Amino acid sequence: MIRNEELIKKYPWKITWDRRAKMIGELILELKLYYYNYSLLDIGGGIGNLYNFILTKDYTSIDLEAWTDKTVVCDLNKEYPTLKKFDVVVAQGIIEYIKEPKQFLENIKRYGDKLVITYRLNLDTRVVMDRNSLSFEEFEGLLKQTNWEIIKKVVIYKLENIYYVVDRAKKEE
Repeated sequence: MIRNEELIKKYPWKITWDRRAKMIGELILELKLYYYNYSLLDIGGGIGNLYNFILTKDYTSIDLEAWTDKTVVCDLNKEYPTLKKFDVVVAQGIIEYIKEPKQFLENIKRYGDKLVITYRLNLDTRVVMDRNSLSFEEFEGLLKQTNWEIIKKVVIYKLENIYYVVDRAKKEE
């Protein structure tokens, strides 16, 4: 993967997400969500930290900026790119910035029925950010409302969790 070094210099804080990406990679391995030559969509993939912790060559990312040569540039608050179905979809550090999180959770089913998603609480009201402020309970309720079944939850630290969820409709087929 070729990274956009000029963009990385502009946003050096993006590198701090390695710990979360490593935990997601370990979860994918632990749950055996992969097999030879599986495909993975990394929504909010940034500089591709997750790519360092997974075993696939079929990797695509969606982000607001062209961080790598594998990034599809798109604002998911406005549109959803036309992409194939993926074996595993990861949405890390993105749903907090989605204006309509319920719609997002419904729309990403077009990309796959296995989802690893993170949610981070927004407790700092001093920070003016375009973020939603759901509690963990409200976020988990939203997953259920949109027919995602929580299979596993991993605490990154007290403000952020990783969830492995599956589309209940596909699970029942």
